[in-house]
Amino acid sequence: STMASYLKGGVIHMPEEYRKHPLFSQLNVMMDAKSFWDVQVELRGKSIGMNGFLLSLLSPVIRNSLSGERDQENSNVQRQVSLSDFDEDTFRKVVALACSNPGGAVVSGKDDILELSRLADHLGIVGARDVLLDIATRVKEAAELASAEQAILEANKELASLKAQLEIANSKALADEANHKRQLAEMERAAAEAAAEAARQGA
Repeated sequence: STMASYLKGGVIHMPEEYRKHPLFSQLNVMMDAKSFWDVQVELRGKSIGMNGFLLSLLSPVIRNSLSGERDQENSNVQRQVSLSDFDEDTFRKVVALACSNPGGAVVSGKDDILELSRLADHLGIVGARDVLLDIATRVKEAAELASAEQAILEANKELASLKAQLEIANSKALADEANHKRQLAEMERAAAEAAAEAARQGA
């Protein structure tokens, strides 16, 4: 399935055509090279250095922000990108996905995937966003299917329990009916013996 090709063992990877493109191997080198860091990214509770050129390639939102911020007279002032609604882990995972990093992005569940897709959408990183939303949708569908299957199992167990109770009740009813018939037969026999005894005494 499509989801299986993106999500394996809790790790998300971009489609193979992204990962095999030579450009992305170069992007990953730039992502890890501290000597190229010229932008401060302000995240929730932390500020980290990143390559502004790389971020501009990946995100039109960041590109517009940095290009509007550049001041030729103050070119030595380090530029900033504000993403204070997101934490460092989420940001690094989205950048890794956008660069088709071979390590992919480790996720812990649907909420984690949705948070990554929210940041990818915020930054206009369409490829990563679409992959993440596709996975989130399929994870939700799988969870709903599993929930429905579990509900069916529970209903079947309850039905089996009701059938067992009914069988027990039927067995008890049959036993009660047999006992009642036996008692009735004993009463009829006793009445017949009493009648016979009375007849002998009358004779």
